[in-house]
Amino acid sequence: MECERCGAQLDAEGRCPSCEAEEERVRIMTGEEKRDYQGITIEEDGAEEDIRFERRENPWRRVRWTSVGASSWSDRIIVGLVIAGIAAFIFFVALPIAALVVLIGIVGWLLSRIFSL
Repeated sequence: MECERCGAQLDAEGRCPSCEAEEERVRIMTGEEKRDYQGITIEEDGAEEDIRFERRENPWRRVRWTSVGASSWSDRIIVGLVIAGIAAFIFFVALPIAALVVLIGIVGWLLSRIFSL
């Protein structure tokens, strides 16, 4: 095994001949260390557990919700105008362009079917 400090090979007793550091012993992690650790751990019963997958089980735990109700009237108006602008863009620009692309695709497909006969 290699020394964690200097990278030299450890001797049979687990000591480093270069920096004289001892091999770190296995210990039980605290709950906070388990939450912060991103790797594979070995439980006391010998079963391996991948902490990365445990952290993904509840991704909403750290989501914070804030209330817009405490904002001023000008902030509410600005947010409303931004939302209305996005909705207008989708309705008057993006939706007609998407419909036109679909229509051109259908016409092209029909023409290719007619002329392939």
